Amino acid sequence: MQLNTLYEFSTLDFYILKKINPQNIDAELNSDSFEQITQLIRIEVWESSQNIISKAHSLLYNEHIRSFICNHQAQLCYLIDQLFSYKKIYTGKYFSVYADGLLIIEEILFELLEILQNRFCNYFDFNANVPIISQLDQISVLKNKIKQIEVNNISVDPLLKEIILRPIKTFINSGIHQGITFKKTEYFILLLKQLELIKGKNDDISLTLNLVSINYNDSWFVKYLLKKIISGVNDESQPHKKLQVLMIYLKHFKKVEVQFDIAFSPKNIDVKTQILKWISEEIECIEKEISLIEKEKQNKQIDVGVKIQTGMSVAQLGYFLKLLVDCEVIKNTNQSDIIRFFSRYIITKQKDVVSPISLNAKFYKHEENNKYVVKEYLKKMINEANKKDYP
Repeated sequence: MQLNTLYEFSTLDFYILKKINPQNIDAELNSDSFEQITQLIRIEVWESSQNIISKAHSLLYNEHIRSFICNHQAQLCYLIDQLFSYKKIYTGKYFSVYADGLLIIEEILFELLEILQNRFCNYFDFNANVPIISQLDQISVLKNKIKQIEVNNISVDPLLKEIILRPIKTFINSGIHQGITFKKTEYFILLLKQLELIKGKNDDISLTLNLVSINYNDSWFVKYLLKKIISGVNDESQPHKKLQVLMIYLKHFKKVEVQFDIAFSPKNIDVKTQILKWISEEIECIEKEISLIEKEKQNKQIDVGVKIQTGMSVAQLGYFLKLLVDCEVIKNTNQSDIIRFFSRYIITKQKDVVSPISLNAKFYKHEENNKYVVKEYLKKMINEANKKDYP
């Protein structure tokens, strides 16, 4: 069976694109004959649906079934859009004769589209744009749902509610000029459902986790989550307390089960992955900070005896050590060991105790005035080496 010969809409094409096309309308066509054509289309749609189901099941390969279904889906959406365009052309005496008939035919075609969508959901192209009339219906549905949400005065963070409604309102305001896919229409309904499910007060946490479960990976929502987490962490002053807060967030987000093949933006990384990655990186950073603090406490308890005094500041010493490492004067590969050693055995011109945390920071961050001082020391050393005959 040749795939390119499997086409079931030839008769539908004839009736819709030829017989009732206002560009070549039959002058003898009246309300009775139009009603007769409507009945013929109804019969043809039923027969086409049965033939599509039968032939789809006879195909051996999934890619052939997908191509077969998507081809008919695309043509069906085109025919529905044509009917929508006809409404704008029929005027005067034609309008009263054909308006009701066009609406009936439209409903018949939508029934067939629903059969394709429900019966062949694994092959249906949900990334294709819905017909224009469906977009108008969707806008109406979304408007009513948003209105009901506003009437119910759902008690959640106003900013979070705004972030949820923002893309939906953008679509509504853009109208049919923007276009919308089958998948996006389903997602918008699912998104509003999360607000409709909120019954109690101050239920921002449940709503947030529900949004993660449906992978609402909108950049505004990700930024909102990060801001909330950062705020909770910054409420604590001690590193170990900050770590506890992050571990609680990590536990909550890890428990969220993300629904399969659902996303606000399928091309972007899912929101759960983004948040878990950020939390894990923050936990690692704070753990290093706690480790350095503990080692600094241990160092203070150790009597190191004589310390070497330098005329450099901590910042200048950090840059100087970086040069020694980069130029392989110091061969040690573990930077933490180098920082601990010098912080323990060296006194700067300003501090009797050099903090390893501070020295570690200055190892990477170099200000121009400190680099200049170190360069002057190096020039002095070179000049000294040049004028003396060292063995």
